Amino acid sequence: MARVLAAVALILVVAVGVAWDWSECRGAGHGVLYCLHIRYR
Repeated sequence: MARVLAAVALILVVAVGVAWDWSECRGAGHGVLYCLHIRYR
């Protein structure tokens, strides 16, 4: 059970981090392709 909770917590942290980066990038006026490029280069 602890492993499941740890995995869920890790996924949530990563998801929040990606969403934050994405909103920052889009909020700066960059295009979707640019945001994807800098995120996954």
